[in-house]
Order: sequence, then C-alpha cells, then structure tokens
Amino acid sequence: MKQVKTRRPAPKGATTGVPSFDAGVAALGEERYAEAISIFSARLLANPAELSSRANRAIALWESLRWEEAIRAFEEVVSDPRSKPDAEFHSLGHSYLNLGRYADAVDAYRRFFERATRRHPFYWAALHCLALAVQKLGQASLACDLMLEVVRLVPSEENYLALATLYSSEGRRPETLAVLHRAESLGVAGRELRALGAPVRRELGRREGRRTPEALAKIEWERPLMKAKQIAALCARVLEQQAPSASVGPTTGLERRTTQDGGDGTAAAMDRDRPRLGDVFDVRSAAVVLIQDVWVGYGPAAPIAARYELRRSRGGGLSGEGELSTGLTRKPKRVRVAMKAATASAFLDALAGASLGPGPYTSFWDHTDDSPRIEIVVEVPTRKIGDQSGIALLYTASQGEFHTPWAAFVGGRAYVIAGDEVGRALRALDHPLKKQDLQRMSEGDRQPRGPVSHDERPALQGSCVASHAFGD
Repeated sequence: MKQVKTRRPAPKGATTGVPSFDAGVAALGEERYAEAISIFSARLLANPAELSSRANRAIALWESLRWEEAIRAFEEVVSDPRSKPDAEFHSLGHSYLNLGRYADAVDAYRRFFERATRRHPFYWAALHCLALAVQKLGQASLACDLMLEVVRLVPSEENYLALATLYSSEGRRPETLAVLHRAESLGVAGRELRALGAPVRRELGRREGRRTPEALAKIEWERPLMKAKQIAALCARVLEQQAPSASVGPTTGLERRTTQDGGDGTAAAMDRDRPRLGDVFDVRSAAVVLIQDVWVGYGPAAPIAARYELRRSRGGGLSGEGELSTGLTRKPKRVRVAMKAATASAFLDALAGASLGPGPYTSFWDHTDDSPRIEIVVEVPTRKIGDQSGIALLYTASQGEFHTPWAAFVGGRAYVIAGDEVGRALRALDHPLKKQDLQRMSEGDRQPRGPVSHDERPALQGSCVASHAFGD
C-alpha cells in the first residue's frame, strides 16, 4: 500500500538566520530526525504560528519514538483551527498505544474514524492499532472482529498472524485453525502462523475427527465491511464502559526519555528510579556470552545470520568462534573472535546499565523489508545452591537503529528495556564480531539507496506505523 502525497508549498516569508523549511523537510525525508526536530523547533521559536513546522516537528518526534513529546506536539496541531487533521489522530493513537494509555488510544482512533474513509492510506493500519488497544481494555471479542476487518482489507501474512494470535489468546482454537487454513489457501501462511496453528491442528484432529475447523469456527468472512462511522461508534461505546482511570494504563516499556528538546523530565525521573540489569543480575561477571543475530525478510540473501559463542579469558577478554551465513552462501563461514578486556568490559558495563521496566514486551516495526531476531545470553557462574539464576536472556524482534525495545528474562521474571543501551553496546562490537565479513557475504541483497523525499515513502505495512509529511 503506497502512499503518495503532493507536498504543499513551504511557508512564505523566510526569516533571516533561521534554517529553511525545505532543509527541515529534507532532513525528515532522509530520516535525520534529530536534525529535523532542531530545524522545525528553531523555526517555531522565530514564528510560533507556523503550522507546517509544528506539524512536521510532531512527525519527527513520532518517528523518533518519543511518544510523550509527539503526543503534546500532535495535540497542538489538531487543536489549531487552521488544521484539517486526520492522519494526526492515527499518530496520536499509535503514540498512546505505545505508552499503554489504551483508552486514550481508542479515543484518538474514534476521532480518526469520524473523519476518515476506507480509501485513507492509514485506514487499515489505524484499525490494526485500534484492535490491539481494544484487546488491552478487555474487549477481546470486539478486538477479534476489528482485526478480522483488517485481514479482509489487507490479507497479508502479518495480518493473518495477528488475527490468529488474538483468537489463540482467547482460547478460540477452531477460529485459530480456520485462520491458518484460509491463509494457507491464499499462500500467505508464514512460519510463525504455522507454528501457532500446529498444536491446535493436532488437538482438534484428535478430538473432532473429520470435522473441519471452518465448520467449528464462528468467523463471518463474507459479512459486509464496517463503515468508518460504525467503527467510531464502537470506539465511543468502548470508552463508555471504561472506568475514568483507564485513560492512563500501565506502560508497555516503549516510552522514551523526554528531556531532550524541551521535555519535562518526567520520563527521565522514572528511568532513574528503575532497576538496572546490573542490579538484578551480575552481568559484569559473565563467563559465557552467546549472541545470535538473525535477520529474516524477502530479499535473496535472507536469512542473514551471525552466531557466536564467547568465553571469558583469564585476561578478562571474550574470545571464541562465530558462524556467519546468508541465503546466498552454500555453507556457513566460521570466524575466530578475540575481544580485548577493555572492549569486553565496556560491552558488559553497557548491558549492566540498561534500565528495566515492566512488560509486556511488544516489538517495534517501522517497515516491512527485513526484521531481526536477536538474542544475547549471558551466563555467570553460580557458586552455591540457592544462588540467583546464572543466565540472563536479552531478546528483540524490533526494527530501528538500535532495535528498541528489548525484552529481558532474568531469574524467572520478564522485563522490558526501553532504552538503546543494549543496541548501542551490540553495535560497538561490529568490528570484533567480523560483521564486515557478513556484509560482504550479503552484498547481493541490497542496492545502494539514494535520498528519498518524505512524500515518496510508502505507508508502512509491518505495524501500526505509517509515515506522512505536512506543508501549509
């Protein structure tokens, strides 16, 4: 689903000494979000009434995953009488969803569907996010109905998996299997969906004999699609059933610090109060570190995988072997890894400093090309019976520069790491882990990409996220 928007002209009357509007749009289009925020903030300082700069600054904050700041910025845009908001409500809803403020997310999507039509480029993505928010508010049956609408609008592998996951989480096994069968018939049943449906298929086969899942399931595949106004009315009904306190729910761990560029410091204070990984697990005493970095996608080089087993040396370094492979190579390449003590200590210190927040973990996707499955296992020696678990697992399936957020499993408990400490620490090891060799092995997968204007970027199908730019 490609979105093409005609860029409207920049504001008239350039201000001396202030960065140009076009420079900000260029930075936004080239994904230099911090620079775009700086440019549009400077323009707003010179001219607070410039709506186009305010809107584009909000987009840059949103693209940077700075949810709380993005919410404030988008609320300023939609409250301006000169604006004609629609996509902004999708961005608001998505931001609220990532902060665990599910009722606020539903209200934002109510406002979106009051204005949108089925032809809107963000229509199905907004519906996808709405279904997730509704589920979090305890309306499981309605969430399934909304996700069914998404599947019928865009019958993709990811959307079928999302629908099957909702049915499975509610114990609706015939429906889960019926979704798998339908996806298989359309050729869009991926590995994860097959894995989800396999045990259900075995159980129902034993219990129901020859009866098909379609005969057991209650899925109205052919019913008329809901109209946008009907969806808006359903949102209003969900909100009526919520307690007043439901507008602010538990965070998902995806919130970002808000002290940069005018933040109020609240999230930073929360971050200081949270435990660090090093507080609950002695990361710095690691004896073994296992790293598995696998990327799956549709390119000819996929899957691209790097696996390492590293052990602590007497000098304090980490050394061992790695295995590199791509879909283009016949057999894996083995590499020898030797990491100096200073590098190993810096890596483990960075992991120890990662801030732990409450779950549940939800991966972040910002496009549909490739997606990671990265695991870091840290093993420390247990000295006596009763010691805390000697293994910690860090995991992410998130896209983005540093793959935030991450999940952490330590001592039988699950946490979410919302910061970029783990991703940055792993990135710093690219050279000792011979990632340059892996890059050469997968060169056939991607062609160099030149600058892309923001208006030419496709709407994103891998998640609730979609990109958009504004001018006056």
